[in-house]
Amino acid sequence: MQVIAGLQKNTGEIIYSRHRQDYVETSEGEDFIDGGQKDIVRSSIGLDIITINLEAQLSDLINDYLDGGAKYGRTNVHEATIITNPDLIEDRSTYLWRLENMTWGTYGEHGRSPLKYINLVDAELDHLEAILKTQSHLEVEQRKIIHDIIVARAFIGYMELT
Repeated sequence: MQVIAGLQKNTGEIIYSRHRQDYVETSEGEDFIDGGQKDIVRSSIGLDIITINLEAQLSDLINDYLDGGAKYGRTNVHEATIITNPDLIEDRSTYLWRLENMTWGTYGEHGRSPLKYINLVDAELDHLEAILKTQSHLEVEQRKIIHDIIVARAFIGYMELT
């Protein structure tokens, strides 16, 4: 998954915000980044805004943020894959990107587990159907994405039988 990040010019440290309200400072506390998304990212003047590729899903980043973890949020120029070609930067406005990266907060099957985010493409079929039945507040596109995931799984299952 690609994320918007800040590269500190003089140290090579890269920091990135995992979530809309995830304020991250450099290890020295001199610079910061906040926002987690391209259209709302804020940063200090000492950072160059770049795009990096991470071996993580959006749900991993959000869960790490909610848990107060430090697994994600910092790296350096030697460990990150920096994307310099603008043609290779993901277009987050596409339906396919939103389908592959739509996350859902869940408290588990019985509602008693700690909040955890999952990518809907990884959700159980029963969970997807329950979301459609019980969540009347969903936007039209969210319903369409869930419906399309269910239909795709049915088609794949049918093709495996034939």
